[in-house]
Amino acid sequence: RRGDNTFLNDLTMEANLVAPDGTVTALTLPQVAPGRYETDFTPEQEGAYLVRVTGTAAGEEEAVVAQTTGWVLGYSPEYRQLETNFALLQALADVTGGRNVGDDPAGVFEHSLPSEATTRPVWPWLTLLAVVLLPVDIALRRLVITQRDLARAWAATFGRWQRPQTSLVQERQAQVSRLFEAKRRASVPRPGPEAPPPIEATPPSPSEVATPRPGPAPPAATTPPAGSLAARLLEKRRQQDEANHPPE
Repeated sequence: RRGDNTFLNDLTMEANLVAPDGTVTALTLPQVAPGRYETDFTPEQEGAYLVRVTGTAAGEEEAVVAQTTGWVLGYSPEYRQLETNFALLQALADVTGGRNVGDDPAGVFEHSLPSEATTRPVWPWLTLLAVVLLPVDIALRRLVITQRDLARAWAATFGRWQRPQTSLVQERQAQVSRLFEAKRRASVPRPGPEAPPPIEATPPSPSEVATPRPGPAPPAATTPPAGSLAARLLEKRRQQDEANHPPE
């Protein structure tokens, strides 16, 4: 305030802050109320800070306000305890189910604490397994793969390193030999059914010319059961033969 107890308003208020390590930070203090200027600053070091505040009015070069002050940032309250707080340690052990190993320092390295069971999601691995097995499932459903196909695939993949070259040559020669043998058997003519010997014609004698010989009797056929289809056909054929060759 001024000497007449009036507020100092509309001043350009600035502050220079010297940290404990000697670094200087410039700050601007905006007016927040009549005669009141504030700003925010977060200290990062413990120790003493030096603050120089100056305020000038508009159109004037001389500072209306000039003040230097100091401020000390103390350490955290936990650093004030220079001795071990056994009461706090025992309380922590009781709450968490632990024990005090002050009398047995080697107990610090014992792995006797009970381990807690944890769970992990397995759906990423199951999803990956399903993606890998899906093409295999489609192939098994759409393709018909026999044991012979598997044998050929195995031979084509690993047979070239397992079988020597001589066995391949012998196999090819055996295949060619079988083909030639089949061709030879196909080219050999097969004998057809033998023709009956020709019947020599003999001149008829005068008695045979004068007396005509009766026609040959029809061969006797076994009579099938009456009423069957074969019996009816045989009866019809016999009637046709009697009509064509009437008795003399």
